Amino acid sequence: KVVITGVGKSGTIGAKISSTLASVGTPSFFIDANSCSHGNLGMIDNKDCIIIISLSGMSDELKNIVQYANRRKITLISIVSKKNSLLYKASDVKVLLPEVIEADPNKIVPTSSTIIQLAIGDALAMATMSYRKFGKLDFKKFHPGGSLSIQLKTVEDLMMVGKKIPFINENTKMKKALKIIEE
Repeated sequence: KVVITGVGKSGTIGAKISSTLASVGTPSFFIDANSCSHGNLGMIDNKDCIIIISLSGMSDELKNIVQYANRRKITLISIVSKKNSLLYKASDVKVLLPEVIEADPNKIVPTSSTIIQLAIGDALAMATMSYRKFGKLDFKKFHPGGSLSIQLKTVEDLMMVGKKIPFINENTKMKKALKIIEE
């Protein structure tokens, strides 16, 4: 499984990325980084991969996750913008984001940085789809409802089979035939 975690707005982006990965066939779940210090590390198996998303890579809530991953030799991927951070240095795979100016008047509200995090997550999901040759019919399996399901309907979804098929004699009057078909 791909386990994604983060703090604050980065965590919110992580939850969206996890949902996208799961929807395209990569088993994934999100864990709030705060909860990891209170027992949720038990949800992570040695065969899993952890992606930590953090702007600074220095949030205290991440330290326990980093230590846990390193001790158990769990692959740790960081999506971070500070090269000198604990998270960056401790990661097996490092995705270094460019430092950007946030869009708010005070230049501190996570806006531009979270857009980049989201774009990286979506790119990761699309690359995973491509690598696994995950196509429309695979996608359909995970989206049985909503507008996507309607767009991906196949003839098989609409066909009647077995005893549901309305058979009539070729000499049956049209009025009776239509009534049978309607039923």
